[in-house]
Amino acid sequence: MRGFHYNISCMCFWALILLINAGNGYCQTDSLPAKKGAEKERIHISAQSLVADDNEKYAEFIGNVKAVQGDTTINSESLKIYYEGQAEKQIKDQTDKSKNTPGQGQDSIKKIVATGSVKIKFDEIDAQAHEVIYTTIDRVLILNGPGAKVIKKGSGSTTANKITIYRDSGQIKFEGGVEGVFFPGQRDLN
Repeated sequence: MRGFHYNISCMCFWALILLINAGNGYCQTDSLPAKKGAEKERIHISAQSLVADDNEKYAEFIGNVKAVQGDTTINSESLKIYYEGQAEKQIKDQTDKSKNTPGQGQDSIKKIVATGSVKIKFDEIDAQAHEVIYTTIDRVLILNGPGAKVIKKGSGSTTANKITIYRDSGQIKFEGGVEGVFFPGQRDLN
């Protein structure tokens, strides 16, 4: 079980990197680059329990989930990772020092779903939603639920019922009950 827990932690590490980098497209004119070396920093994930089902191809951290890597933190009630491939092979590969390279296992993650008061903090960005879904094949991050919000410190915030971030194009789509608060800086409407 220890080897499987290590494998799931490694999968979560790369899942979090994907989520974090997806958020960097929030503001194209003032985007925040990922910190150099951040992907090499240690990740710590804690939860009340972990349920894994290799037949159904998922692993779920449940209860007061907290994932920390450097200055990035993700909090939720549940973090469920859907994957493809064989967990046994991934465990063997992760425990073989010669194959333990950064990024390994990233391609096996299909979808990540965080639910229950999800909060993501990194650099100058805070995001909040009831549910966050990230699909790896199209690199789309979806924040769902009334009051889903993206906040960029010093620039303002946008709230909607659904926020879709297209990582490849940098496009963001806000739907349902959209409300924005922005700071004009030196230029205002007057």
